[in-house]
Amino acid sequence: MGSSRSDSLKLALLPPAEAERFFSKLHSGQILQGRILWKLPDKKYLIHLLGRNLVAQGPERFSEGDYVTLRVESLGPPIVMSLSQETPAAEESE
Repeated sequence: MGSSRSDSLKLALLPPAEAERFFSKLHSGQILQGRILWKLPDKKYLIHLLGRNLVAQGPERFSEGDYVTLRVESLGPPIVMSLSQETPAAEESE
């Protein structure tokens, strides 16, 4: 799948201490699986990723409860992840 802007999620900034811990788990090209917990206004979602609940902005096609596979494109800020059909490694899923 391509990585056009409409096929990506942008993660909101975290407080500095939390961001450092979260960023240390990420690298460009990494494949992760997350779950959409809630739809929020303005094309935003609460997503569970790497053991954290984060706010992400992306396309309106997701529903609460959807699982998404993401590829890390940019460590930002903001962190940008494209939708992927690859399989994440076991330790990188939820």
